[in-house]
Amino acid sequence: MFKHINPAKPAVSIITLMLALFTLALPTLAFETYYSKTKSEYISKGVLYEESRRITDMGLLDVIVLRIPANDPNLLLSAAASSDPGYKETASTLLTGTGAIAGVNGDYFGTAGSYSMPMGLQVDTNGVLSVSNNANTGANKYSSFMLADDGKYFMGHVNATVRFFNNGAENIILGSMNKVADLGGPSAITRDFMETTAAIDARIEGAVKIQVVGNYITKISAKGETVEVPADGYVIIMSSAAADECLRAFAVGQYAELIVDSWLDLNAIKAAISGGGLILAGGVPVSQGEQFITGVHPRTAIGLTADGSEIILMVVDGRSHSVGVKHSELGQLMLEAGAATAMHLDGGGSSEMLITKPGYD
Repeated sequence: MFKHINPAKPAVSIITLMLALFTLALPTLAFETYYSKTKSEYISKGVLYEESRRITDMGLLDVIVLRIPANDPNLLLSAAASSDPGYKETASTLLTGTGAIAGVNGDYFGTAGSYSMPMGLQVDTNGVLSVSNNANTGANKYSSFMLADDGKYFMGHVNATVRFFNNGAENIILGSMNKVADLGGPSAITRDFMETTAAIDARIEGAVKIQVVGNYITKISAKGETVEVPADGYVIIMSSAAADECLRAFAVGQYAELIVDSWLDLNAIKAAISGGGLILAGGVPVSQGEQFITGVHPRTAIGLTADGSEIILMVVDGRSHSVGVKHSELGQLMLEAGAATAMHLDGGGSSEMLITKPGYD
C-alpha cells in the first residue's frame, strides 16, 4: 500500500535506486491490439492512475496502472496484513482504515480454508519480518520487492534459514518465522507479530509453546495454553502432534538460540512484499522463479523503471469481459508501461487495485 504523509510531519526519506539505463526495444506482444483507449488522473501528488481498455485478437483487455514516484519523501510504501494472523482477506478489506491512498494484492496463499500464510518475505511498518525456512533453496521460487533502510528499492529471490537450538542441539526443525496457518510446521513468533498466542489458540486446538526470554527457555506451555510473546524474546509454537514427538528434549532453564541467516541483512529491510517469479530483468521479459497459475488469468505485478525513479503497479483484469493474460504477456505489458525490472505479485480472482483518492493535504 502507499500512504500519503503530511509534509508537516516527519517524512520517510526515500532515495532513488539508480539502475543501469537500457535502450528498451519493445518486443511484439503475443496478442495483437486493434484499438486502445486510456484515461488517467492524479490521485495524489505525483501518483498517476491510468486505466486502459484494449480490443485485441483475444478479446477485450482491461489494464490498470498506478505510477508512483520512487523519490518522493512524502510517500510511504508498506505491506499490509490481517490483524488476525494468517486470515485471508482481500486488498480492499486490508487497506480500509489504514489511510493508504492505493494498494494491490500481493503474495500467494493456500486456497483451502480461511487461513493461510504469505509464502515469501514480508516486512511492514511495524518491523514485522515474516520469512520461510529455505523457501528459495535450489531453484528460486518467490521473488520479493524490497525497500532497504538506505532508501533503495530492489527485487530479488531471498533465501533464508530459520533455526532453533536448545543446549546446542537442533531438536526441532522450524518451518518459518512469523507465519502461522494450520501449524503444519513449527514456527518462531516474535512480539512484532503478536503480543500473545490467543488468536492462534482460538482456532488451533492443543498448540504447544516454548517461551524464550533472552537466551533461556522460561516456560513450556500446556496444550492449548495461551502465552505471552516476550518483548525481549520469542515463542516457538508447534502442533500437539509435533510436541508429542519432540517436547521431551526441552526443559525450562535451557540455553536457547534462534538463528535467522540470509544472503542479505534482513534487519536492513524497511518494507517487503513477495510474489511469484521475476517477469522482467534488465529490460527483457524473463521467467525466473515460480510461475503460479499458468494460462490466461487476472494478474498483478510491480516494477521499477530503468532509472529507478518510478514504481509501477499493474493489475490486468480477467474472468469477466476482460480476458486476462499469461505470465509472458504480463511481462511484456510491464515493459510497455516503462518498467525495466518487474515481478508477478499475485494472480487469479484476488487480483485487485484499490484507489481511495484522498485528495491533497
